[in-house]
Amino acid sequence: MQSKNPYKTLQAPSLHTVYDLSDLENSFFIYQTGQSGWIQSKFYRNMNVLWANNEYLPLKMKPEKVNRQLELINK
Repeated sequence: MQSKNPYKTLQAPSLHTVYDLSDLENSFFIYQTGQSGWIQSKFYRNMNVLWANNEYLPLKMKPEKVNRQLELINK
């Protein structure tokens, strides 16, 4: 069945971002539901209230403090 409205859509992007191209540290993002796409994850719906209220989270491109390190060992 074809829609009478050629612009009607039933899909939407799950990630919304606002990039400040003059300073990427001022960029923002939000997911419709949350960080995880797995429904049983505690992070599945952790952003839906923010998304519903049209709120965003800061998208930091250069973390000030790196607290993880990957060490590769050749066996």
